[in-house]
Parts: sequence; C-alpha cells; structure tokens
Amino acid sequence: MIPLIDPHSPLAGFSISAARLGLPDVGLISYGEMIDQGCLITEAVSIPVIGDADNGYGNSMNVKRTVKGFINAGFAGLILEDQVCF
Repeated sequence: MIPLIDPHSPLAGFSISAARLGLPDVGLISYGEMIDQGCLITEAVSIPVIGDADNGYGNSMNVKRTVKGFINAGFAGLILEDQVCF
C-alpha cells in the first residue's frame, strides 16, 4: 500500500488468497479469512482501505452480515459483486 499513489487502496481478494493460501482468487477464501486479514491491514496503515467482499458470501442475510463485518474490521468501504450462481 503506497499512500502517495492512491489515497484509497483496495484490498483485493487475489492478494489475500495468494498470501494466505498460495492460490489464485477462485472463491476459496472465506468471509472469516477476509475479515481477519482486513483487521490486520486496517490496523497497520493510516490510509482508508477498501475491501473485496466478493458476492457477499451467500444470500441477502449473509450480505448484511458481510457489510457489518467489514465495517467492524475497519474498512473504509467495500466492493460487492453482483453474481448469479447456478
């Protein structure tokens, strides 16, 4: 994270998945792992961090839980994808 380049740095799912699992971002990283890593990162930097919330990790109740969790983890915002799973 380099505050001189971008004052609002996104925390991408790929970087967390690569760092924690050594794998690409193909839906293997869990809600809890994103929250845990997000807490560590937001506490370590003084710039706003935007989190990757994927598709909210489930149905509408999970999306509500995800938004609250990302707020509590210290994220300044989040990216939420609209996906349809079959």
